[in-house]
Amino acid sequence: MHYIIIPYRDNPKENREYHKNYFIKNSVPLLKKCLHKVQVIFVIQEEGTPFNRGSLINIAVNMINSNNNDVLITHDVDINPQEITIYKYYKQNINNGCIQGIYTSAWDTLGGIIKFKKNDFLKINGFNNFCWGWGGEDNDLQNRANFYNFWIQKNLTNRPGDTNNWFHVFNHPREKRKGNSLFKNYILHEFPRFSREKVIQYIQTNGINTIKYNVTSDVTEENIRYINVSIPYEEENINNYLNFLKKIN
Repeated sequence: MHYIIIPYRDNPKENREYHKNYFIKNSVPLLKKCLHKVQVIFVIQEEGTPFNRGSLINIAVNMINSNNNDVLITHDVDINPQEITIYKYYKQNINNGCIQGIYTSAWDTLGGIIKFKKNDFLKINGFNNFCWGWGGEDNDLQNRANFYNFWIQKNLTNRPGDTNNWFHVFNHPREKRKGNSLFKNYILHEFPRFSREKVIQYIQTNGINTIKYNVTSDVTEENIRYINVSIPYEEENINNYLNFLKKIN
């Protein structure tokens, strides 16, 4: 079974509703045609807190009633694959201990369209939940995958040739989102200097096993699941966790 997980929040300044409707009309039929068994999941964050892509993916994985060998694919709503792209990269088998960057950055991050087995996502404890606002969660995922010696295979990157030949991607201005930049900056710059014991504590104390959220609705229409959630943004907890990490040698 393939699960396509799309973290989403409506944002008129970024035309997100148009992107969602386009994806449902054009990409979902292709995914159903090319993949034997597939469910598309929009996990939708309600207003009131900064966007948290990593937590939304954690929530979706946590709520999926699947076995550990099912294939999960994170997906951005503004990226639409061609039919040949799905057959060549989405459908192919993936081994345990491997994370496949179907369409991601050429840099050392794992954002965009990422494919993995559920048991591997659980092994690295998913994403850190404190990467609020734009960016940071993709670096965190790569750090976790590297620590567990996962094989990271990047098929297509966001260079123009790969983009134009394999996808229809909407280019749009990104609205700057507020978040706890102190925490993200600390992780991005200090993680390479973490001891092995500190990395283990970092991964085990923040991820899919610590996600907090409230489901406000959960409906399925035409094999598309829409999960609406609220995620608490607690500045004090973030700062306390940052101080906790700084005390670990």
